[in-house]
Amino acid sequence: MPVKDLGLLARWSNRAAALILAQPDQIRPEFFMQTNPSTTPRTAMLCGATLRIGELAGHGRPSEDRVVTTADAVIVLDGVSTVTDDQPRGGWYADTLGQTITELLFQEPDMGLRQVLAAAIRAVAGDHGLVTGSSPASTVAVVRRRADRIEAAVLGDSPVVAIGRDGTLHTVRDDRLARLVDTQPAAREYRDLLRAGHGFGDRHRQILTELRDFQGTVVNRNPDGYWIAEADPEAGLNAVTASWPAADLAEILIATDGITAAVEEYGLYSWKELAQACREDGPQAVADAIARAEHEDPAGQRWPRYKISDDKALAWWPLTGDEAPGTERMTEQKAGGVPEAADLVTVANLNAYKLHPRDVGSQGWRARVTAIREVGPDVLCLQEVLVDEDAPEDADENGIVDEAKRHHRWDTQAAAVIARLARECGLTATTVRSDGSAGLVAMARNGDRPWFTAVLWRPETVTPVPGGFRPYGSPDYWHGFTTIQLDIGAKAPLLIASYHGDPFRPDFRADEARRLKGAFRRSGGSKPGLVLGDFNSISAATVTVDGTQQPYDTEPYTGHDHDDLEYQCVPETVGDTNLADRRPVAMLLRRGFMVDAAAHLGAPWEPTVGHWEDGKGDPDPWGPRRIDLALATRPVAPALVGCRVHRSSAALAASDHLMVVVDLAPSKILP
Repeated sequence: MPVKDLGLLARWSNRAAALILAQPDQIRPEFFMQTNPSTTPRTAMLCGATLRIGELAGHGRPSEDRVVTTADAVIVLDGVSTVTDDQPRGGWYADTLGQTITELLFQEPDMGLRQVLAAAIRAVAGDHGLVTGSSPASTVAVVRRRADRIEAAVLGDSPVVAIGRDGTLHTVRDDRLARLVDTQPAAREYRDLLRAGHGFGDRHRQILTELRDFQGTVVNRNPDGYWIAEADPEAGLNAVTASWPAADLAEILIATDGITAAVEEYGLYSWKELAQACREDGPQAVADAIARAEHEDPAGQRWPRYKISDDKALAWWPLTGDEAPGTERMTEQKAGGVPEAADLVTVANLNAYKLHPRDVGSQGWRARVTAIREVGPDVLCLQEVLVDEDAPEDADENGIVDEAKRHHRWDTQAAAVIARLARECGLTATTVRSDGSAGLVAMARNGDRPWFTAVLWRPETVTPVPGGFRPYGSPDYWHGFTTIQLDIGAKAPLLIASYHGDPFRPDFRADEARRLKGAFRRSGGSKPGLVLGDFNSISAATVTVDGTQQPYDTEPYTGHDHDDLEYQCVPETVGDTNLADRRPVAMLLRRGFMVDAAAHLGAPWEPTVGHWEDGKGDPDPWGPRRIDLALATRPVAPALVGCRVHRSSAALAASDHLMVVVDLAPSKILP
């Protein structure tokens, strides 16, 4: 979206331009930090249904559109654009506001959506020093299920379209700005010039400046103006709202204006046709098709508009329980039929990137919480929680460190962080002792280093087995290895393990795998179990392609030349072919003792690391690769029905590792 000249921040829709005035010297440096959504199709579980999402950046800039989900809500935002900044501010604001809305929906489930929007705008403005009229902005569309009703709130030109079971169309839109701008002579002039073939040139930009100036006189003014999420919480109270009985609806579309233009300006679809395209091909294919059509009209003659191609975000929520073709979930035919979504248990993994007590409440903390809520796991395996190794209180009056006291501090601080994260995500990590009393937090560490792994679970769907928690540390594991038996509704308890492999010693990493295998071994085979984690090594899983066995993960280090190859490659190949050392996972997969869930299900290959550029956080010379894995033992393999990598703006910002998500049917787990 255009336009930013002389320090003015503006966003432009297909039919109308929304203005927020901003002075660069009033904006903090963090506003320029932004992640860019992936164009990889993604999904989320929403009230037992699979929400499908399509996202695509516009012409020549990172996308500022965002889609954020919780267990029972979806939020779509379209951030304010700039054209002269290297990193647009609108994407930062959309990220931050979206995360704040998810927190409020979770903490205040009975709060009305207008009040949620107002409170979120107030919180972001207060936390980041935003000033009305001089700050980033965003449209917002929120849809949530509360009890037996679906509620929607729209602020700005990101509409919600609900389609009833009887085919009735319900559109929730905020067209206050469009009506205002359409009265301006400049709006008619720019369209006439584009139709005449003058293109997106200097005069076009001058006209947009005139429209921008007009918008400055009507932004966030009632009753004669329009409202947008910025720094004035009053805007949230002026959102357009609606609600319907959930039983009356078949599906819901939530879109930014880069999508709605295809319906309202280009005539490529009706709303019902767009919903049908989402069912048949998926929202990502719809976004791609609209962009192709726009690029076939590069001068805007056929479809006069503000720019060649706008950012696009589209969420499709089927409420009937029907799964659309192309979804990553429930594709495994060996499972013997497709279970209902409500019968599935979701297990996820997150390496939280050096999650420290000082991070609690920070922007990075909120990104982690948002990403976890987007997935809504029943069980979460967590790695890389850490605390300060040394502290003044560890020593006595003579300066001699009391190791027992130091270790107690480590455990107390880490347990507090894990418990806080669990609470904010609707989870718990409190184990149960054999006598039925509350036990320790389900976490483990190396005896000599304060780096922790943990397991968290949703108490409404998962119950810890009394006495089933067992942590492992040094000398067997470089990081802690957390195991716990959980009742997920299967015929026998499920052993869940959170693992973090040694990053620097391939031989020790292989020894860890042998010990890990022992935790799942039983006479005659393997226990029902799953191990998820950052393995710090490449999987040895294979798939059949054209009748031949091939590695699921191709060689990731071919052509690399840097100092760290010894940590990941077969020694005799370093500096030559650089073959990945796959011994750890090979030991676990041998003879089908375990299966790699992604390869076993034939899921599309997706990297879990490499999305942070070299120099952000720890240097990453490796590039995209898959080192975060979900391995299931022989009895659990038949129960696997889905495996995916969760990509969203929050997930991309939360950690240098993306979340791996596995869906399984407890009824199909062998005892």
